[in-house]
Amino acid sequence: MIILDLPWPKTINHLYGQSRNGRRFIRPAGMAFRLAVCEIVAAMGVKRIEGRVSLFIAAFPPDKRKRDLDNLLKGTCDSLTHAGVYVDDCQIDDLRIIRRTVERGGRLSVVISEI
Repeated sequence: MIILDLPWPKTINHLYGQSRNGRRFIRPAGMAFRLAVCEIVAAMGVKRIEGRVSLFIAAFPPDKRKRDLDNLLKGTCDSLTHAGVYVDDCQIDDLRIIRRTVERGGRLSVVISEI
């Protein structure tokens, strides 16, 4: 089991963009989030999971604004893949996210388990 405390990500619209030819690209905010996740994972010495994965996320929002929890998933799952926690996010068979209390700055508490 891997337990990570990650920063609160920007919305999906701030993480990814689309070029004129229809290709997706990662925006600077997305690169910053990805880098932060990579640094946290590297500091913990996480060993890559090769098998099926269960992912549980407790979201501690930075304020009381209305937010769609599903907007947190794409950037977080992609960043965990990029950081080498698992090979690809298609390995995730069990995915849960819950909203917790407001915390200044916001954060995600992530528990990753091999099934």
